[in-house]
Amino acid sequence: MTVDDLISRSGTGIDSPLATEIQRDAERMAMRIVASPEVIAAKALVREELSRDPVAATPEGAAGLDPGIDFWAMSLALREAIGDPYRPAFDWPIDETPRRWFGHDFPGASVGGVGNPDNVYRNAFLDGARRYEVLGRRFENGPTTFSLELARQAPGEFMLAPADGKLAADLGDQVGILTHRDIVVDADGAFRITLDLDPANGRPNHIQTVPGPLALNHRDTLANWRQSPNALEIRLLDGSPDTPALDEVTLIQRTAEHLPGYVRFWTPFRRGFLGAPAHNSVSAVFPRDGGWGFAAGGRFRLEDDEALVIVTEVEGAAYTGLQISDAWMMVPNAQTNQVSLNNSQHVRDADGKVTYVIARRDPGIANWIDTAGHGEGWFMLRWQDFASSADTSRLLHGVELVKLDALERTLALGVARFNASEREAQLARRRTDYASRIGG
Repeated sequence: MTVDDLISRSGTGIDSPLATEIQRDAERMAMRIVASPEVIAAKALVREELSRDPVAATPEGAAGLDPGIDFWAMSLALREAIGDPYRPAFDWPIDETPRRWFGHDFPGASVGGVGNPDNVYRNAFLDGARRYEVLGRRFENGPTTFSLELARQAPGEFMLAPADGKLAADLGDQVGILTHRDIVVDADGAFRITLDLDPANGRPNHIQTVPGPLALNHRDTLANWRQSPNALEIRLLDGSPDTPALDEVTLIQRTAEHLPGYVRFWTPFRRGFLGAPAHNSVSAVFPRDGGWGFAAGGRFRLEDDEALVIVTEVEGAAYTGLQISDAWMMVPNAQTNQVSLNNSQHVRDADGKVTYVIARRDPGIANWIDTAGHGEGWFMLRWQDFASSADTSRLLHGVELVKLDALERTLALGVARFNASEREAQLARRRTDYASRIGG
C-alpha cells in the first residue's frame, strides 16, 4: 500500500485531516466512558483529593476545579479508547476548545500544562518490542514545524517518576524524536517513519524503540491557524493482533482505575513548572528536549486595574507565541478569547520587538492577551525553528507589572494600539481561522 492508499484529508466527509473515523469513534467512546457510574465515582475521588490542594482554596482554583477534572477525565478516556498497541491509532486528546462536528458536541480535553492553541497534539500507543510504521502527508499549507516524539508512557500510566518530585516542561521521559528538519519528505509531502528495536543503520526516518509501553506523540505547530495539520496513519507490521480488542466495559474500568494516578501525575507539573516562579515574573529561557526550540514561562496574578507587560524578540524563529492558562493550567476557550497570539497574529513594535500585555480587560494594545476573566494563572512563551545564527540570549527582554492607568507611560514608543473595530476584526479572524481546524 502507498501513502495515497492509506491517507486522505478526511475519511468522514469533513475537510480536515483531524476528522478521521478513528477520532469520531474515539470521541463517542470517550463521552460514554466519562458518563459511566464508575468514572463519575473516580472523578469524585479526584475532586476530594484536589480540594485539599492549596489552589482549590482560591476563588480561581475553586471555579476551575470541576472543569479541570472534566478535561483530565476526557483526555484519559480518549487515550484509553485508542490505547491498544496491537491496533495502533492516532487521536487528538488535547484541546480545551469545545467543538461540534461528526453530529456530536465534544466538550474538549486536556492534561493541563502542555496545551497550546497553536499546537495540534496527537498520540498513539505502542508495544516497544513490536515493529510499526507511520505514514504521513504534509500538505502544501502544512504546519510550520512538526515532530514525532517517542516516550515511556502507557495510556493511563506514566513510566517516569522523577527522583526530585519535579517535572520539567518536556517531562524527561523521551526515548527518541524526529522533527521536520530530520524527516525526509517526498515531493508530494508524503513521508514514512519506521519504529522498532533496531538502530537506524542508515535508514532514514527511523526511531529506535525500547521494550515496554510507549507513546508516540505527534506535534504540529501552526504559526498560522489556516495551516493544515499533517495527515497521519500508524500500522503494526508484525502481523495480525494476537490479543482481543478491548471492550467498552474494560475501557471504563481502566479509565476509572487510572484517573486518580493520572491526575496525580499532572498536578506536580503545575507545582514544579519551571521552578514555580513567583507571580508576575518569568523563568529563564530554556532549550526544549531534542533541540527543536526554546521556552520560558511564569505565573500571573492581576487585579482588574493591572497588566503584565512582556517584551520579547522573534530572532528569526519560524514560530513564536505566548499563551495563558488558568490556575490548574487549563487553557480557556482559545477560539472566542484572545488567550494566545502567535507570529501571524501579533503586531511587532516599530523597533521589531514584540510587546504583549496580559490583562483582565482590553487595554487597547494590539497584542492584548485576554485572561478570559481569570485573575490568576500561568503563561508560556515559545520560540521554534531558528537559523543557526540566532542569538537566543535576546529572546526575552523583561516582564513588568503595571497599573493600567500607567500603561501608556510604561510602553515604549512604537507599540501598536487597536481601537474597538480593529479588535473586533482581530477576534472575528481568530474565530474563523480556528474553525478551519475542524473543517469549518
